[in-house]
Amino acid sequence: MDFSKLLKSKKPEPEETPMDKRLGGGIGMVEYPKDGGILTYVRGHDRPFEGLLDKDIVNRICVTKKMIPVTIDWMYKSLDVNIKPIKEYCRVAREVHRVFTIMADQEGTGIDKTFLQMRDLICLFLEFDDAYRFRFQAAFSQLDPTKFKMTENDMYWAMPKPFDFPGKKEFAKKLKEEEKVKKEKEKENK
Repeated sequence: MDFSKLLKSKKPEPEETPMDKRLGGGIGMVEYPKDGGILTYVRGHDRPFEGLLDKDIVNRICVTKKMIPVTIDWMYKSLDVNIKPIKEYCRVAREVHRVFTIMADQEGTGIDKTFLQMRDLICLFLEFDDAYRFRFQAAFSQLDPTKFKMTENDMYWAMPKPFDFPGKKEFAKKLKEEEKVKKEKEKENK
């Protein structure tokens, strides 16, 4: 089955994208920084959103996202993913398992079985297929960890998401303080 044709032909009924609820003010300005990327300034928000969401593409991705859990569940059930305990896996698979487990813990009770199945499948492939493992190691060792650190803008837009990222509580306090200062300035200007 050619999923790209399905994505192009399937036009889901219009619905709000997850960001639409927070983008209630509408897009005020879009900026293309010299070093790359896109910053979207949304009316009513003090911080830019990194990226520009195209509603049509988001809707197409939603179709694919609905197929992923079915595929993962099928793969999980067709493979014996519990061949041996994770502590006996190679260090690469153990590290991927550790990070995915942290991610699952950050989701709290909202984590679904598909996420954990995906973790176990990735670890299974990394352990038992060295062609994948060595390519994975070579590619991921090139990553710059600083590019993954959440900026204050990332934290701002991630706040409504139902997961507990590192520093969320502290950042929530900072946002409340900023809002308090902003309201005080507005009162002074009246």
